[in-house]
Amino acid sequence: MNKIIKKKIAILYSGGKNFGGIEQYLLNLFANYDKDLVDLHLLSLGEWPVIDKLRDLGCEINVFNGKRVSLKTIKQIGLYLTKNDFNLLVSQGTVANAYARAISLIYKIPNLVTVHSTQSGDYSNLAVRAAFGLVEFTTRFPTAGYIAVSKFLKDQMVKSGISDKKISVIYNGLDFPWAKPRAHKRLILGSVGRLHPVKGYDLLIESFAKLRNERLRLRIAGAGEELGKLQALAFEMGVEKRVEFVGYQPDIYKFLDSVDVYIQSSKSEGFGLAVVEAMSQGIPVVVTPAGSLMEIVEDKKTGYICPEFCVNTLAKTIALAVENYEDSKQIGENAKEFVLKNFEVKKWAKKTIEKYLEFCK
Repeated sequence: MNKIIKKKIAILYSGGKNFGGIEQYLLNLFANYDKDLVDLHLLSLGEWPVIDKLRDLGCEINVFNGKRVSLKTIKQIGLYLTKNDFNLLVSQGTVANAYARAISLIYKIPNLVTVHSTQSGDYSNLAVRAAFGLVEFTTRFPTAGYIAVSKFLKDQMVKSGISDKKISVIYNGLDFPWAKPRAHKRLILGSVGRLHPVKGYDLLIESFAKLRNERLRLRIAGAGEELGKLQALAFEMGVEKRVEFVGYQPDIYKFLDSVDVYIQSSKSEGFGLAVVEAMSQGIPVVVTPAGSLMEIVEDKKTGYICPEFCVNTLAKTIALAVENYEDSKQIGENAKEFVLKNFEVKKWAKKTIEKYLEFCK
């Protein structure tokens, strides 16, 4: 009986100081893929916080130079992949994509790109956004195919000139713990995400300040560049004693145990992992009409959709969820049922690996 030779697939990761959607994506994939089907390796441009978590999972990891531009690193990775007979190089993000595409072109290894977000969502600085957008546009021709984590992202990619035939939509999957019952004496509003302008926390804090119920509290979990600015805004709005910045939370579900209504105030969202995590715990969610969020949430059935990016409108939508909390709890239960049915992590990992295999040489 002939032994089946497993395909060898490498994922190139360019790094991130703060834990976000890409990092959670990698953790979920490496923890749940079928190891009898493929050999999956991570190639990292430098040492980053998520690397230790992946090592704890027993992942195969190779760390290369973390410089953003290094022809030497391209050669090192290309020779490593060729010497070890890799069949596919997967990448995500402008820097990793540029490296992977150069390697694909020179060393004839197929490249598949996973798209998690938009350029406008990633880069608030217009000059940086334009520069990275140009790099992404001019280097993309060697890429054989794409995975988009939402229909919204696929639509944006098609508008940019990528053929829809090259793009597959695979929604993210998550590993959900059992939801715990809540018996809080005071309603807690919560939100999770990196403190970045795209998450719209300024909109959230200003909306929170307009709510009449002063017993409400707002907890924001996450780290990032906007912390000082947001703390100053909370003080300016007179709600600094009712808004708590709790920093990065390694156990998101422990944080969610303290939350009664979850709010995603994003201005752009490629998928919305934190929203799905909150829904899985039966927590009623309030979201803006950003990107993929309207694919995940059905208004007044599995959550509340604020129809516009407006302080007053978001405040009214949050008030609706709070003041009709018994109805909101039923909406939360509907959301939990929907999420557990559609975003199961093992099914997602299987779909993702099957797509990888389609592009292996």
